[in-house]
Amino acid sequence: MLLEDKNAVIYGGGGSIGGAVARAFGREGARVFLAGRTRATLEGVAEEIRVAGGTAETAEVDALDEQAVDTHADAVASEAGGIDVSFNLITHPYAHGTPLAEMTLEDFMPPIVTAASTMFVTSRAAARNMIKQGSGVILVFGGSGDPLRDYYLGGTQVAFDAMESMRRQLSAELEPHGVRVVTLRTGRDARRRRQRGGLRGLRPCSHHDRGHGQHQLRRAGRLSSKSPRDPRARSYPVGAA
Repeated sequence: MLLEDKNAVIYGGGGSIGGAVARAFGREGARVFLAGRTRATLEGVAEEIRVAGGTAETAEVDALDEQAVDTHADAVASEAGGIDVSFNLITHPYAHGTPLAEMTLEDFMPPIVTAASTMFVTSRAAARNMIKQGSGVILVFGGSGDPLRDYYLGGTQVAFDAMESMRRQLSAELEPHGVRVVTLRTGRDARRRRQRGGLRGLRPCSHHDRGHGQHQLRRAGRLSSKSPRDPRARSYPVGAA
């Protein structure tokens, strides 16, 4: 199994994408730590993982709460012996369908503030523990890309661009410590994949990230070990997936 004996923390693990990733990680042998604000949905995903023969634990954690995230990450690292993968998949607020010229600041800013804040908080918590062990992967969902011309995305793509900028800085700072920071970016078939039931066959990226690479989520959530071509992929909001 690809993730045997690895510890993976998934924020938003009770959601549609977070749950799909958690189940995929569990199938590949990871010990999955599901973090989120709603215990019932987390337990539902955790039970599916356990029934399938995997190992999963849950914790109520607000991924925008610095103290809660730090406390949880430190507890996982201490109890499990480290954190190998950290993946933030919480829902971002979004207001779509209104042109920017007609949108209010109150509708435009929430996805940007939420995305940047939660990525910073959870990545920092993971990085501190990964630096100590000299290894680890921080996964980021989103990435830069061209907005859809026939759809008004509000602040969503701006939020993804902010996340990608942060990823690059994190990658440059953490690479010397053996920690990779990798973006997963949805391709043109993202809507078809969602309709067919989400992510399948998730694989860990095996090649080193040099601070500027992006890894496109091309086929049903599969992380390829090969460097993919970049067909100007479009991005979609995590909360809408």
